Amino acid sequence: MSILAGILYSNEILFQGFIDGLVYALIAMGLVLIYKATGVINFAQGAIGTFGGFVMGMLMVNYGLPYWLAAILAIAASAAVSTVTELLVVRRLFTKPRLLLFVATLGVAQLVALIQIWLPTVDERVDYPTPIKGYWEIGGIDILLRGEQVTVLIVVPFIVIVLGYLLQKTRFGLAVRSAADNPGAAQLAGISIRSVSTQVWLIAGVLA
Repeated sequence: MSILAGILYSNEILFQGFIDGLVYALIAMGLVLIYKATGVINFAQGAIGTFGGFVMGMLMVNYGLPYWLAAILAIAASAAVSTVTELLVVRRLFTKPRLLLFVATLGVAQLVALIQIWLPTVDERVDYPTPIKGYWEIGGIDILLRGEQVTVLIVVPFIVIVLGYLLQKTRFGLAVRSAADNPGAAQLAGISIRSVSTQVWLIAGVLA
């Protein structure tokens, strides 16, 4: 442990901060993706991600589902909530002042939290499930690498690479960038702004 400017820190604390930053980066990517494509700041993004995490823990602990099946269902739940938000809230208010949309997404966040409360609670106190288990001590730098940290180090860069490829090398990415840069010209070119918006919200739900 060391002290800098009155702050106590260690390599382990700094490394955990790096891991937390990668996790927050996923939420940030969803926020930026929606904002750049539709001009909407989605204040429900964090609540949607929390909902998916709760669903996964509930399915594994309460119902004994395997990790990967629970993960797929949890991601699907988050993506579904995000897509429904776009179809029922954002699309209906898209031509209204942006302030109204911002407030609407705050309302969605509260509604998602309420739905989470209605779901069955986790029956027992356990560590949150991870696909990689175990501990590895990295000698020389005093860092204890845990399984969940390894998962983050693998998954987040992979998602960034895949998302970057989708946006830069595919027709979908071209449509998203066109809709973001010039919606009018994109529509004249035959790009459905509403379809692009729905797909972007779905991807943001997966990232959450």
